Amino acid sequence: MCSVYYHGMFDILKFKLPDKISYKKDVDFLEDPWSRLQTVMCDSDLLCEEIILNGVKYEKGSLIVIEVKEGGEFLVTGILRMILVRFKDVFMIVSKGLTKKTRLGYYESVEVIDEFAVVRASSLADYKPLILRGTREKFVFVLHHFISFSYS
Repeated sequence: MCSVYYHGMFDILKFKLPDKISYKKDVDFLEDPWSRLQTVMCDSDLLCEEIILNGVKYEKGSLIVIEVKEGGEFLVTGILRMILVRFKDVFMIVSKGLTKKTRLGYYESVEVIDEFAVVRASSLADYKPLILRGTREKFVFVLHHFISFSYS
């Protein structure tokens, strides 16, 4: 595994790459929506299916929270499809969707917003991946911890 550190008073692990990574030249972009990824990639960008970021493991199929809306009644989520690393930045390639909190307290998918979205890992509303129950189009999940948000 390859590791990248922030340098300062103390070295803090930012991310750790798996042994299996790909460059732009190694990937077949013929099928949609992956052809869109080719247009935003640089030759030096890396692609992988898993990464350890700030001590948290993200892998293909993980459910991540991108944005909290209306005080937590709705969450914009993403199902991780691929991870792109550009220099020291990590981007999540996700199927983006909207989920709604049910009266029983769990969340359920409402709609798929975008089958292919690029989200900067540092801008996620929550850094812990969640457990997805269901398919990419229709799923449910429970928050296993509190996610803070702003009412503005």
